[in-house]
Amino acid sequence: MIEREPVVELQGFSSPGAAETPWAQGREQLADVQLYWLTTVRPDGRPHVTPLLGVWSEGGLYLCTGATDAKNLSQNANCILTTGRNDLEDGLDVVAEGEAARCRAFGRPTPEDLGSPPPGVGSSVGTLDVMSSRSERQAARELIAAYHEARLADLVQRVGEAIDRFRAGETDAFEADQVIFQYSRSAKELWKFCNAPDVEFTAQLIQEREQVDWWAQGAPTSK
Repeated sequence: MIEREPVVELQGFSSPGAAETPWAQGREQLADVQLYWLTTVRPDGRPHVTPLLGVWSEGGLYLCTGATDAKNLSQNANCILTTGRNDLEDGLDVVAEGEAARCRAFGRPTPEDLGSPPPGVGSSVGTLDVMSSRSERQAARELIAAYHEARLADLVQRVGEAIDRFRAGETDAFEADQVIFQYSRSAKELWKFCNAPDVEFTAQLIQEREQVDWWAQGAPTSK
């Protein structure tokens, strides 16, 4: 993973004359702490905050989420990650805002991978998520949109050819209707694929998988 340097901003509670903390220092804080607080958004818009264990690796922060966090992030990837101290005189507080993406390249982590949790904090092993940049997600959406349009054009062309054959008297209305019916099923499957919530994973599939025959995906099942 290529590390991306975020924009650093001062908050309203900073001391007079304070300067932005260099990202190198903030990154060190993220890598060294034992506990992170992740804020996600529930489907009804209410925030959800939970303490989580995580691992900083190769320029990204990987979090082991629970069921509620994973569900929230699957519907709204916007989140806030917070870590720091609970006193006023010393220490560095870090608040990172961004979008999370599911990381499927890793296997299921074990408690040994994440270390022992601090006293009073339960350990939960689940989906790993990594903070990704907004520009990366936008690039993924653009790739998916281009793919969707190109594959949909292929399906529409099949319908056009079937109608041309019908008008030329080469096929009857039932055969043309069968093509239109298969088109509707194929276009639906294509839409479902291109509108999956994890846009970066979908973009990865488009780039790495062999070409999918979307027309065949809509073929009626034999009884």
